[in-house]
Amino acid sequence: MLQQAPISTTIRRHIDTLRSSDLDALLDRHIFGREPRCRGNCEFQVMIGSQSYHRCEICGGIEERSPAQRYFGADGHERLIPRYTVDKTSIQCVIDAIGRMSKTIQSCYTLNICCYCPVGASMTVWLNFGPTPRQIALAALRAVDVVDSEGYVETV
Repeated sequence: MLQQAPISTTIRRHIDTLRSSDLDALLDRHIFGREPRCRGNCEFQVMIGSQSYHRCEICGGIEERSPAQRYFGADGHERLIPRYTVDKTSIQCVIDAIGRMSKTIQSCYTLNICCYCPVGASMTVWLNFGPTPRQIALAALRAVDVVDSEGYVETV
């Protein structure tokens, strides 16, 4: 009997429909190379009823464990993703990470961020004070080819 390969569906979503937390997850995965699941050691914090809460020593995430997970273990937990798109100071680490990448990616990022500059504005002044954290995040994701030229990202 033939076995059918599992079907994975990919969904194309436009970047304008993504929440800031989705952009943060994409930045964490594709700019910084972090896995979505953390395998760090979780330290016990508090027990409420039959649920225990543990804090990860690596990412700082809080994991809720059921009795079954306490006995049989768990395969990591969802990583606590930093909020890169909150303000200019938190997005600065993305700009620094782009600066450490290849010259091609740096050039693509610069061209992508310049696309957001309003007509008639001084480019130098605008690059220092104008782009929002969301625009910086989108330009970085376009530079590393996560977002295509039409503004779509493929999610599984």
